[in-house]
Amino acid sequence: MAHYCSRLAGPIALGVLGQEVMNVALMPVRLEDTWVALEASAVSEVLGPQTCLMVPRSSPHLPGVCAWRGRAIPVLELAALLGISRSDHATFERTLVVSHQQNTVAMPVAEARAVLFLPQSELRQVHATSVRFARAEVDWEQRVVAVLDLDALFGELVSGSESRGRFGVDA
Repeated sequence: MAHYCSRLAGPIALGVLGQEVMNVALMPVRLEDTWVALEASAVSEVLGPQTCLMVPRSSPHLPGVCAWRGRAIPVLELAALLGISRSDHATFERTLVVSHQQNTVAMPVAEARAVLFLPQSELRQVHATSVRFARAEVDWEQRVVAVLDLDALFGELVSGSESRGRFGVDA
């Protein structure tokens, strides 16, 4: 899926005066009542709910591990990392396997929608949302959706896990 999205997200048409129009491929996901968008090329797989092993004394945003293709990958509670409060009856209908640089995580989400292909010009500076790690915003289905900066998000995970131990577990 990541390879397919990265091929489609490139220049696809000529705009005014023969300029190339760049598209971005985004996957909208819901965390509680908040919608955010991820770069679709980072989503390796969309799974149903997964059974995960919770790791004692782990951080709230990296609470455990999940089996994927014969290996254990950390579970990223994106809502916790973004500071979005979870209700007691929160359900996760989908698990995204997200890879960025050399890191892969399982990301439980309430809902994931089909990939959006938008002109790069539809991304605008963050001003209407207060979502942590937002790099841009887009209008989608009559709402403003934050587009997450995966470099900053994964950078925080890597730096946080180095200071706390593997998967954010206190030493």
